[in-house]
Amino acid sequence: MDTGQAMALFGHLYGNGLRGNYFEIRTLPQRRQVFTRDIRQAVNSLRGVSGPTNVHFGLCPRLEHSGKEASTSSLPAVFVDFDFKDYALGRAEVEHKIGRMDMKPTAVVGSGNGFHAYWRLHNAPAFRTDEDRNFAKGVLAGFSEEVGGDPAAARITGCPRVPGSLNHKKDTPKAVEIVSLDDGAWYDYGDFTAFYAD
Repeated sequence: MDTGQAMALFGHLYGNGLRGNYFEIRTLPQRRQVFTRDIRQAVNSLRGVSGPTNVHFGLCPRLEHSGKEASTSSLPAVFVDFDFKDYALGRAEVEHKIGRMDMKPTAVVGSGNGFHAYWRLHNAPAFRTDEDRNFAKGVLAGFSEEVGGDPAAARITGCPRVPGSLNHKKDTPKAVEIVSLDDGAWYDYGDFTAFYAD
């Protein structure tokens, strides 16, 4: 487990802190969940990961020790999962698509079978009500549809893969690794709200 890559992505997404909320690390198939208010502690918990373990993190910080929708507290980044199998030319087609975007992701992680793309938000919108959560869900769904992402992954409860780990979904493990990361790039939530879809 390359914890340096994990720290790089988490620092990129949560550079403004967790606002007192919890960060979740989830491992499968063990179904182990770690909740902490300290990103470095979360990364340290990964040092002993070995064997056929898939490592994920809760993109939206949690209000409590729960991965349920009602526990999500804010949206640090807009997230889209591009699955290579959904494209005739696979990875090359997805790379071309991202390269032609006017709004380029601030970070891209190769998940082993696709790309996890992030557009980090300068002022991560807080979820004060269920209406806030429902609106964020609509924004993620609408933007994912607009750019050709996997609709099943457009969720505020989503748990993307942690870079530096291995994808054990198939027989041959594949590296999960950072493809690109721009620490100078930010977006505003308002840049995405027009994509809202029911």
